[in-house]
Amino acid sequence: SAAAEPEWGWLIVEALGDLGTFHDQISRGIRKDVAIGIAQGGFAVDPSDLLFASLLSVVSVGLRERLQHPKAPDVEGRAAQFVLRMLGVSAAAALKKTEAARKRRAKPQRHERKSKVRTVRRLTN
Repeated sequence: SAAAEPEWGWLIVEALGDLGTFHDQISRGIRKDVAIGIAQGGFAVDPSDLLFASLLSVVSVGLRERLQHPKAPDVEGRAAQFVLRMLGVSAAAALKKTEAARKRRAKPQRHERKSKVRTVRRLTN
């Protein structure tokens, strides 16, 4: 996350404000993800340059907010809700999706739990 890797986060924030190659790569990634979401019926929007510029802006502002306020609660979730709303997802569905993602992030992944158990066993033996 941007809070864990602030140098990387600031690089992305700066790139989003720049019209260089990195900006273009991020833009292509967002365009691809949106096209997939539209094809799967998850997003109800007409893709346009304005939509993609707006999505990039929300991502940039979300990253900047996280970097400037590392302890602010749920910046990522709120930014994700804005993005989903811009893509035609209802407010209730956007909230539900971001809450589910937050809960998944909060739970250690299976490989993380095994690693922690092995570490604890090594330390206690």
